[in-house]
Amino acid sequence: PLGDRIVGRGEKMHKNWATFIKCRIFVEIITARLIMKRFFVLFALMIATTIVASAQNMSIGTKVPAIAPAEWYGAQLTVQNEPVLVEFFHTTNRDAKARAAELARLAKKYDGELKVVVVVSQPIEIVEEVIDTASGYFVAIDTARKIHNAYGVKYVPYSVLVDSKGRLVWLGNSKSLTDKQIEECIE
Repeated sequence: PLGDRIVGRGEKMHKNWATFIKCRIFVEIITARLIMKRFFVLFALMIATTIVASAQNMSIGTKVPAIAPAEWYGAQLTVQNEPVLVEFFHTTNRDAKARAAELARLAKKYDGELKVVVVVSQPIEIVEEVIDTASGYFVAIDTARKIHNAYGVKYVPYSVLVDSKGRLVWLGNSKSLTDKQIEECIE
């Protein structure tokens, strides 16, 4: 009977040990997965930051390239010592129509103080479905992407705000540009 009790304890201990090992392996697998997820997220953030940081090759205060497209849709822009808001735009962007309306609002609000230019890399046939020539802003057709490349544009929507001396004052996603920033540039 004493031997039976010891064997019984050994089997019970063996089952507990096996359960412990299984739990430990499970914990190790979960921990490894969490570490891999964290590494992946960190790596993705690092890549995204690098892409955004190198996306635009301009810095505040530098002179900007001239806007000289192969073709204008509607009126042609002539700039003489006036601030300019340049918006790089694509009609397939989900907010394209709303953004076009916002640009029209800005063009009307700052008429005579600020020129608003929309640069698109699509043919006129596609652009005219979204953009209205009576909107108050100028539309540069840049299918060869020469202007996009000169400004280092990698994503849209993207805007640059240029002062009356042709220097870059602001750059970034146009949704974050405020009227206050525009008014500071105009002054």
